Amino acid sequence: MAKHSKEIVKLSAVSMLFKLAQILIFPYTADYKFRVKAEEAIDELDLDRTEIQAKIRYLKKIGLIETFVENKERYFEITARGFEKLKKHQDKNPIIKRPERWDSKWRVVIFDVPDKKKFERDTFRLRLLGMGFVKVQESVYVYPFECANVIRYQSELLLIEKYVLVMISEIIQGEEEVIEKFLTSGILQKNDLKKS
Repeated sequence: MAKHSKEIVKLSAVSMLFKLAQILIFPYTADYKFRVKAEEAIDELDLDRTEIQAKIRYLKKIGLIETFVENKERYFEITARGFEKLKKHQDKNPIIKRPERWDSKWRVVIFDVPDKKKFERDTFRLRLLGMGFVKVQESVYVYPFECANVIRYQSELLLIEKYVLVMISEIIQGEEEVIEKFLTSGILQKNDLKKS
């Protein structure tokens, strides 16, 4: 394998670890047995099998997952060290920083995730709502502050970045209602609406 190919495997392996964790949520027990049938995981990952095997080998080599066979079925299991890695990575999750003043521009997030990635699409939608985004149409959400890095991070974790677009808009239809929702949630404040 070429040197740059190895680097790609290393960089994307953590994303795959997150994906495995999402497939496994929430059947985990007190003893950290967080496992999934290998074939089910491979189907869910929706990647080339050669690429999956390279990432699995890397994750296993650095001790983040184990593979084993039980009753003639192959399993992937996230180790305690893998959970620590997930936690540290999650703690580095970028946050949306509030500027001193709103620039009166909207950050519009549009996504067109195919049905075969329904789980990822639903997870992404829930994360947007959890961060305070307002839905203006199906798969179209808005936020008043800069959020491109956060959206990129979340979409990369879910391996759906190629289906997600962030735009900036000065006007959106039904803006008054959207502003009211952001005021109610506390994301926008009355001061933000005053003209400079």
